[in-house]
Amino acid sequence: DPLALSAAKIFVPTRRAARALSAEIARQLGADAAILPQILPLGSLADAEEASLFDPLSYAGVAAATHHEAMPELERRLILTDLIIRWGKQIRHAICSVDGSGALVQDDSERFIVTSAPGQAFHMAGELAGLIDEMIIENVDWRALQTLAPDNFDKYWSITLEFLKIAMEHWPKHLAETGRIDAAQRNVLLAEAEAERLLQARPADPYIVAGSTGTNAATAKLMAAIAQLPNGAVVLPGLDHTLDDQSWSMVTGTTGQSQAVGHPQAALARLLSRLGVTRETVRPLTQVDELLAGRMEFLTRALLPPEATSQWETYRRNTSPGEITAALSGITCVDAENEHHEAQAIAVAMREVLEHSGRTAALITPDRNLARRVRSELLRWDLIVDDSGGETLRGQPAGILARLAIQLAQSIATDGRAAASPSRALADPVAVIALLNHGDVRLGYDATTFRRIREHVETGVLRGPVVDLRDSAAVIQIARSQAQDHYAHPSKKRIDDAGWADIAECIDRLKNALAPLASLTKEHDLRSWFAALGDSLFLLMQNPADDTVLQRADQEALADLISDFITTAETDLRLNPVEFAAFYDTASLESQVRGPQNAHPRLKILGLLEARLLSADVNILAGLDETIWPPAARADAFLNRPMREELGLSAPERRIGQTAHDFVEAMGASEVILTRSRKRDGAPAIPSRLIQRMAALAGE
Repeated sequence: DPLALSAAKIFVPTRRAARALSAEIARQLGADAAILPQILPLGSLADAEEASLFDPLSYAGVAAATHHEAMPELERRLILTDLIIRWGKQIRHAICSVDGSGALVQDDSERFIVTSAPGQAFHMAGELAGLIDEMIIENVDWRALQTLAPDNFDKYWSITLEFLKIAMEHWPKHLAETGRIDAAQRNVLLAEAEAERLLQARPADPYIVAGSTGTNAATAKLMAAIAQLPNGAVVLPGLDHTLDDQSWSMVTGTTGQSQAVGHPQAALARLLSRLGVTRETVRPLTQVDELLAGRMEFLTRALLPPEATSQWETYRRNTSPGEITAALSGITCVDAENEHHEAQAIAVAMREVLEHSGRTAALITPDRNLARRVRSELLRWDLIVDDSGGETLRGQPAGILARLAIQLAQSIATDGRAAASPSRALADPVAVIALLNHGDVRLGYDATTFRRIREHVETGVLRGPVVDLRDSAAVIQIARSQAQDHYAHPSKKRIDDAGWADIAECIDRLKNALAPLASLTKEHDLRSWFAALGDSLFLLMQNPADDTVLQRADQEALADLISDFITTAETDLRLNPVEFAAFYDTASLESQVRGPQNAHPRLKILGLLEARLLSADVNILAGLDETIWPPAARADAFLNRPMREELGLSAPERRIGQTAHDFVEAMGASEVILTRSRKRDGAPAIPSRLIQRMAALAGE
């Protein structure tokens, strides 16, 4: 039946996995056309890479799940920023100074420094929003914070508790007034509503969940419902059947000890507990070949819980060196001197894969800097590679242009200080050169003309200390008099009258382009700031062909950022020029730019989440140093470890266990390359515990 496949619903962790599964099903069918199953991304609610549980455009049951609209993330951040700044202005005596006699001096006018700047408050709003989502996902009541014994914690906990009232009291009140809920809460309601619907309707159509570790209770509840359907299935990624029962009990925490949350199987053990099934009831779909079976056995032993590492001696005694060598065949280790050498080695390895017809390679790493280095190295061969993790807008050409425009506009703004000191250098020549030499700046000229005039501007005007962009006539007069000096550079002397006229016109155009930003000299709301930024960028990028259509991903990301703030910024937040520059830096640092569309089809750069369900002939696992892979246990911005444990929130080490699981899964390729650097950022780096354990078990 050609329509049978369309009746199936398949849930996978990410949208990229959904696209890959669609392509694989189409390839297996081998037909010119087919109606594919409904493949839906099950985003992990605890992960910022996937913000929504269901795609509302493709899932018809979303509208019926809840009547509440989800609060847009940017709007939530801005409202929380407002609340944080108000809290910072109201709190008193949080910071005290000491006079000469040693007595405490309390100043009621002193602002709480942590929330004094809008950029800092915006960043802290992101941290607070993350805690709100975590409390929702883990199903922890905010009132539990009140039960924490204050004597057990630092005396300044009372300040934190007062701060968290923003999330406990003020934020819920705002949501109730607007009739909306948090997006995370809506995702939980969707999953629970779908689970309830499936249990009642018990549809006979195939329902499958593949590749999810069920990191939150709502997803696990949905998976449990699907497992009970007549044609329902839950496909677990990499459940280890070879781990002995004693070690498994250590992972699950059933031996009276705390759960080994840093173990690769910790997430799956927690999921099986939520599903109400044992490891023995889960059956493998297939058997791996002898090579990978030996490698899996080796990794299982190498990554045992710390209390079970006494088994290493038994394993070494019962396993011959030849068997260990066979288990490690196909694995190459690169121990680079620094990140530059590591990136070069990875680029060469990926390039070599293309010498073999049809072979594919995937660089898997959580290190965004290393991924960027590898992409740059691959440009030696004109290879453009898709990076699923993306880059921050702040480091992309469009983000840099916006930052340069903001900085230069501030320096030429007409304010009281400039009027009082007309001879003051109103623009740093280096900043002007950087802006004019940016690849996107045209100022209304065609490319050839602008290149010539730009060189004249740099030679004639910007090779000196004073650049007053407000008065182009004065600039030209000073520069022309300097050109008559006996010691003036010959290139400056060669500029004729037409060249000086072109310089004056270019300066005027630059001044006019920056005018929207430069005109805002005092405090203004966010909407005005971003509207001015958009106007200035349009004038800077304008050219006679009028082809300033946004063609690059970073340009589109910047346009979206500006548009979002203009349309969403219903806030009382008002910023002066310095505060806006810092605010833009924070916002652009958090804005992600995804990879190019014309990337090579056989090479990929993947983050750990993206790599879970995608395969390649050669997997390159890079950045295998401590604090990179696995990452350092991230401290909570508001709650310490004992507080989180008492509240029932997940331990910070849970992420270590998840990345260890990703490591083991990525080791399943026939050929694997492991890379690390002896030095990172000029400082000695410690090899990842994953490699150290493998080395300790394998021996020489």
